Amino acid sequence: MLAYQFILPAAEMAIKPEPLPEGRRRSDAFTEALERMNKELGKGRADEEFCLFAFRQNAEGVLMIAMSRELVLCPEDVESVLRDYFRKEKIRAWKYRAADFHEITLASFFSAFSSGEDRDIINVNYRTYKELGLGDAKDYFAPGNSRDECRIAETVSATIVKNKRDALRRARMMMGDKTLAEELERIYCRENQREFAAPHPVHYFIRAESRRAAQRTIDLLVAALYENGRLAGKRITYLSDFDQGNSAERALREILRQAGYSTVALKLSRGGDSALRSRFGNRNESFRHCLKDQILKLRDTTLFFFVIIEKKYDENTISFLLDLIKEVDIIPILEGSGGGKQARLFLDESARLEGQPPFSSEELERAVPKGRYTLTEANTIFRRLSKERRCREAFPAYQTFCSFGEMTKKRTKPQEAASRQLEKMVGLTKVKQLVRQIVAAGQMRKLKKEMKMKSASQAMHMAFTGNPGSAKTTVARLLAAILKEEGVAATGAFVECGRSDLVAKYVGWTAKAVRQKFEEASGGVLFIDEAYALVNGSNSFGAEAINTIVQEMENRRDDVLVVFAGYPDRMREFLESNEGFNSRVAFHLDFPDYTADEMVEILQVMAKERGLRLNDAILKKCRGIFADASAKENFGNGRYVRNVLEAAVIRQAERLMAAREKRPVTRQMAASLRAEDFEPVKVGRKQEKRKNAMGFCFASDEDSQR
Repeated sequence: MLAYQFILPAAEMAIKPEPLPEGRRRSDAFTEALERMNKELGKGRADEEFCLFAFRQNAEGVLMIAMSRELVLCPEDVESVLRDYFRKEKIRAWKYRAADFHEITLASFFSAFSSGEDRDIINVNYRTYKELGLGDAKDYFAPGNSRDECRIAETVSATIVKNKRDALRRARMMMGDKTLAEELERIYCRENQREFAAPHPVHYFIRAESRRAAQRTIDLLVAALYENGRLAGKRITYLSDFDQGNSAERALREILRQAGYSTVALKLSRGGDSALRSRFGNRNESFRHCLKDQILKLRDTTLFFFVIIEKKYDENTISFLLDLIKEVDIIPILEGSGGGKQARLFLDESARLEGQPPFSSEELERAVPKGRYTLTEANTIFRRLSKERRCREAFPAYQTFCSFGEMTKKRTKPQEAASRQLEKMVGLTKVKQLVRQIVAAGQMRKLKKEMKMKSASQAMHMAFTGNPGSAKTTVARLLAAILKEEGVAATGAFVECGRSDLVAKYVGWTAKAVRQKFEEASGGVLFIDEAYALVNGSNSFGAEAINTIVQEMENRRDDVLVVFAGYPDRMREFLESNEGFNSRVAFHLDFPDYTADEMVEILQVMAKERGLRLNDAILKKCRGIFADASAKENFGNGRYVRNVLEAAVIRQAERLMAAREKRPVTRQMAASLRAEDFEPVKVGRKQEKRKNAMGFCFASDEDSQR
């Protein structure tokens, strides 16, 4: 069903309607004329191409609604019918202009009918709704009617795209994934038919981290399809949380029937409001079959979006989609991401769309540091900045109060996404790239498993080599968290151990200790630091530990990811000490020493975390300090930067305390450091330059059996 609303302006009518007094019903000549018009123009109802009804009169004019089951209406269509009707009624002094003509939701349609009933303009009963083809739809769509069978939300997409270039610009602005851009290219293909008479060639699968992000993607696609004649209207019906039982199936049939010639978004997430699970968490096979039958029945005239608002796929959803794609072509559209610059452009564009002034560069710099952001994260930042601006400009008294939510956050501070933390780390460009490849490989293997596709088992164990302070342990810890976030690892556990944790004092205890560490790291990462220490010592327990590790690496290759870490030269000797490592350690990540410029960036990050300010003189002096230190052996990398900063803080404290009798210490003084506070700390000898290498290998079929 398609519904529209418009107004016949009073200024253009010779017979001007008088507004009815509030709270009173009065039947004057004009009201009677409108009632006769409703009977005349609505008498055909479902048999006619479309019906017209007047539902309210006021000083501005007559508000009307139009209803059509298949026909896409425009102002000229209704103006022609009104002209014929008023000529027939010999009302010649009327101009027939349908102003403010726009599509409305079914909820607005039923609200208009109720308004007409209250003013004695429309006489509506169940038979009227049945003749209009609405049946029991009022029970689900009318405002104030709450049913337990499902949750339903309606919108009319307000997005307007002028052309292909505008659509692609909007996709880039909202940091859309390449799958979105590719589909927009297909939608705007010149060879496509541009008439709605054609059935829908494809439907869509949307995966996003929030409903708001999914809704923006759906709005853009609906606007582009409508502009290309592929949709009759821009109304979107969002369905979720169906209950189980026959009542839910009846509700589904009625709702989808009324959603014909429009768009339906079905939430298929595994959460409590999934369309494939009851709110009690039980599967409902009967409802599932009913849903599939309705989709197949309406797929030509109704556009379907299948939405997942989470990172994981549950078995029920995968099974349903795999069953559905045998008969329906579905295109996947993923939530995209962008860098800090793109996120800042998104924030400015969002402010413009909501009628707000652009954010200042200081606000954007503070809210959007370096890194990558999804559309969901950018939306969250926008809402926060808008709230801060509202408090600052309209309610300044509420800028400093501590809300209940903030009190809770202080006790349970949310952890920033591990992937974001890794991207924000200074340097390590190649390391970050390889970590992304490792995560992608794990995701693909998991997806193939969920789709019951065959895939060769692949070793994912790693060796991290690098000097002290090069972030090996930090990256390994973040890798475990990222694998958990992306649904590749079950628990995301991170267990760090060394020789003393794995090699026991007595015969038979070492193998047990090793297996215990693998058990603790189940579903995550086992990080073995200074792994080459296992081959040292006069006893044979180290060799026993290595043999047990190699055995467990193979037995638990799909459950535990082992990361060996240590100095480059000694790690090479360690990996050559046992033939099993060559076939099982697939990835080799070399962590290069930080350059002087990178160490300055690390210093700025550390200072910012502590609320300290650094001026240009400090940065220039420290760049020279770090350049001298990096030419020496074992200078410490990031640890050296931390030591330099801590020593500077101590010197600042000594300086301020010595002068506090003459000048009290202010907050600004406590947060500001001087160049004189920074001095080099002791490091080792000059080191030989080493070649930074990185690569990976895969186990052969023969080796994988060891």
